[in-house]
Amino acid sequence: MIDCILVQMKKRIDYELELRTTKKQMEEAYLEKNRAFARLEQIYLEIEKKQIELMEINSGLVEISNTDKLTGIPNRRFFQEKLEEQIELYHKGETTFSLLIIDIDHFKKVNDTYGHQIGDIVLVKLATILKTQARSEDIAARLGGEEFVIILPHTDVDEAILLAQKVNQEVELAEWTETGSLTVSVGAATFTEKDTEASILKNADQALYASKENGRNRATHFSELP
Repeated sequence: MIDCILVQMKKRIDYELELRTTKKQMEEAYLEKNRAFARLEQIYLEIEKKQIELMEINSGLVEISNTDKLTGIPNRRFFQEKLEEQIELYHKGETTFSLLIIDIDHFKKVNDTYGHQIGDIVLVKLATILKTQARSEDIAARLGGEEFVIILPHTDVDEAILLAQKVNQEVELAEWTETGSLTVSVGAATFTEKDTEASILKNADQALYASKENGRNRATHFSELP
C-alpha cells in the first residue's frame, strides 16, 4: 500500500516564503530587542554617572556650608551639629566628653595696631595650630570673631585640663612674626548628666571669663570655679 499526499507547488512555495518571512521578522525583532537593551543599559549608565556627579556636588555644597570661609576649619553650624551628636551619644552610653572655648587675648589691640589684614592672618594661623594639635577624634571649629572651640570626645575633667593647658603652651610657643607674640585664654567644661547644650556652653564660657579675669594666657575648667 502506498500513501500519497498531493500539494500544489504554489501553495508549498507560499508556505516556505511565509516561513522565511516570519523567521526574518523574528531575527529582526531579536536584534531590535538587543539594541533596545543596549540603549537602556547606556541610559542607565548615564543616569548613574549623573547621580554620582549630583552626590559630589551636594557633598561639596554641604562641606562649603559647614566650613568657615576665612580659616578653612569647621564653622559654628558644624560645631553645633557635632555637639548635639556628642550629647546624644552621651545619653545612649554615658560617653564622657569635654569642651574647650579658646579666645585670643587682646585681639582688638592686634587689629588696631597691625590692621585687620594681619588680624585675619593671625586667625588663620591659630586655626591651623588648633587643627594640627587636635587629636583625630577631636573637632576644632571657629565660633566667630576671635573665638574658637574644640569638642573633646571620650575626655574627662583631668584630661580636659591637660589638653586646655597644652593649647596655651602651643599658641604661646608658636612663631608670631606678624605680631611678635600671641596668647589665648581657654575655658573648659565636661558634660554631666544634668547638662544640656546650653549649659555646657555657658559653663565653658564662665571658665573662659575666669581665665581672662585671672591674667589671661591660662586655662580654667568649670569644676575649678568657686
